[in-house]
Amino acid sequence: MLKQDFINKVKEGNKYEVRSILSIYLSRNRDDFKEALKYAKDNMTNLMEKYNNDNGKPFENNSENWNEAYFNEQKVYMMTNFCDERIEHLLKVAAKLFPENIVSKTSTTSSSTSYSSGSTSRKTTSRKKSDDDMVPKIAIGTGAVIAGVGLLTLKVSLIAVGAVVAVGGAVYKYNKDN
Repeated sequence: MLKQDFINKVKEGNKYEVRSILSIYLSRNRDDFKEALKYAKDNMTNLMEKYNNDNGKPFENNSENWNEAYFNEQKVYMMTNFCDERIEHLLKVAAKLFPENIVSKTSTTSSSTSYSSGSTSRKTTSRKKSDDDMVPKIAIGTGAVIAGVGLLTLKVSLIAVGAVVAVGGAVYKYNKDN
């Protein structure tokens, strides 16, 4: 189920904020990501881009070399080249690395839904106020990582996207708190 905040961001048409939230969905649950991506694609004309091989490292097709660091690196590149090819690749990587459908082992403590490996059943748990605080913290952290990669690679576009994502997370947190 899509959150109203995500729906509002799609209606506003800010592709960088929508991409940031989609990145968070991908880090939590692939099914939620797919639902949110479909909604965003159906309602935004400027969300998707053509694949750009110059924007980031080429895909590693040998699944034996996939690890969480590679997954996170590809998520950073997804923010600056948001295309179907990169998304499909990330979904394959996530499915191999995290077959239980939760990407981060620590995210199960902050998610409102828990998933058990080997089963597709879901158990809904009660949400705590701290659950709502995770989204902006993840956005701020992701933005900082993207900006850091931009600084290391001297790519102004990555620095700009990282700053937008981090500021978006800070604004979101400020609006939630006030």
